[in-house]
Amino acid sequence: MGITDSDFYDSFCIENIKGNFRLKYKISQNIYNLRLLYSIKTTLGYGRVLKLESKKLAFFIITDRNILKEQIFPIFDKYLLYSSKYFSYLRFKEV
Repeated sequence: MGITDSDFYDSFCIENIKGNFRLKYKISQNIYNLRLLYSIKTTLGYGRVLKLESKKLAFFIITDRNILKEQIFPIFDKYLLYSSKYFSYLRFKEV
């Protein structure tokens, strides 16, 4: 879970868009690690990969609540985070 535990960007995002909450799980990497993000996408079978070439960044993102509940939450319930991101995960899961 070191990719999620990094301090690079928030992995568990809660956005308030006009009173509606949107959950987003995001893994951020340097664009040179694009193959890693596509490998995660292939392994999970869900999500999308976005590139910001101007900043040399790439992101793997899942926003579907059902996929988060059925695929992502069980991973983090089994393999606990060991940083302050654990508290972000708990808040994210509660929402």
